[in-house]
Amino acid sequence: MARNTKGTSAMSMRKSKTAMSVSMTRSMRTVKSPSSQPRAIGMTISEAGCKGGSNTAKRYGHEFYQEIGTKGGARVRELINEGKKERGEV
Repeated sequence: MARNTKGTSAMSMRKSKTAMSVSMTRSMRTVKSPSSQPRAIGMTISEAGCKGGSNTAKRYGHEFYQEIGTKGGARVRELINEGKKERGEV
């Protein structure tokens, strides 16, 4: 049995009625307190990504996405041409 620095076993710490336990599930992090039902805290990674994408769209607008898409496409073309030159295809 694993022991922490104070000499208390991990099992007895898990059984403690005053400690709050945090469980991680695939979709949501929950907290179980001794006096209440499990409650959700935070958000999922998917929800955070969606929120961030929405905020970015509101802040920068449609033109921002067009510009970065154009820059990304140009860079990909450059890399493809460099690869072709190295192989002698061009």
